[in-house]
Amino acid sequence: ARFAEGDVVEVLYDEDEDAEPEWYEATVLKKIEYQDDIRYNVHYHEDDAIQNDVREEKIRPSAKMIKRKKQQEAQKKKKQQQQQQQQHQKEQEEKKKKATPQKKKKAGRKKKAPEPEEDVEEAATPPSKKKRGRPKGSKTKTKKARREEMEEEEVAVAMEEEGDDVPPTNLSLDEGDPPWRTTGHEYLSRKIQ
Repeated sequence: ARFAEGDVVEVLYDEDEDAEPEWYEATVLKKIEYQDDIRYNVHYHEDDAIQNDVREEKIRPSAKMIKRKKQQEAQKKKKQQQQQQQQHQKEQEEKKKKATPQKKKKAGRKKKAPEPEEDVEEAATPPSKKKRGRPKGSKTKTKKARREEMEEEEVAVAMEEEGDDVPPTNLSLDEGDPPWRTTGHEYLSRKIQ
């Protein structure tokens, strides 16, 4: 069978003996198969009529049907090409993964995934490993230095409780502060109520 139900075809109408046979556009409604012949029931578009038992020799594909089939074939080819490209890309990625040896992970604590950073400069530098031990720049204090530090703190607390206006002498001043914060102002290091 050359045509299926729903196909748009052209049918040769030659029932009128007075008129010349003409091709009319129609839609196949039903396909009837016999042992030695195939017949179709068709619906004519022009005059909304139905004709039964039309022989296959009197039917040909419509120009619209040919265009539609070509478009469908082109779409199928496009899809197949896209699928082949995707398959090829997947194969290439798998080859790259197999080619590059991966480091074995040691058992132990799991590392948290790094959070995305907004600053571009910070993101460009690789994250440093966490080092154990005391932080950089800190020095171990001797017992004597710790004792002196505790005594100074006790003196400062006692002065605050008594309400003395004398600022402590060992006040460390930051170099980056403006002068009005670092000079000996009367309210500097004084508790205000």
